[in-house]
Amino acid sequence: MGSSGAGKSTLMDVIAGCKNMGSHIMISGERLVNGHSIDDATFARVCRYVEQTDIHVPTETVHEALRFSAYHHLPREMPDDDKDKVVEAVVDLIELRLILNKVIGHPGGSLSVEQHKRVTLCVEMAANPSVLFAMSPLVGSILVQLAW
Repeated sequence: MGSSGAGKSTLMDVIAGCKNMGSHIMISGERLVNGHSIDDATFARVCRYVEQTDIHVPTETVHEALRFSAYHHLPREMPDDDKDKVVEAVVDLIELRLILNKVIGHPGGSLSVEQHKRVTLCVEMAANPSVLFAMSPLVGSILVQLAW
């Protein structure tokens, strides 16, 4: 998609709504979903972005991180049992069952780098988005593996 510094991450950040106006960044244009303009709040509800950097609370377990994401992002009126079912489905889909009760720690610590990236992916998937943006090549390879 382009060499280092070509702007791939910046483009994804802008599309996903993660970049705001800054002193050296000017963003203009319109985001359309299925040909319709969409406001930031609605976009944030239906889209999630798996960033390149894994940012987690290192003292949480994998299960705690996933439940926090689901309970924070899914609709309030959704029963807690249904939120837990979303978490369980994501855990099984991304094959995290064996590390569910492990403390996240830092990449390469209690979890391998790949397991850490799987947790990052699952945290976003636990929000049950309609659209999932992913920048990391490792996330792409995980999704390809799962498709087989």
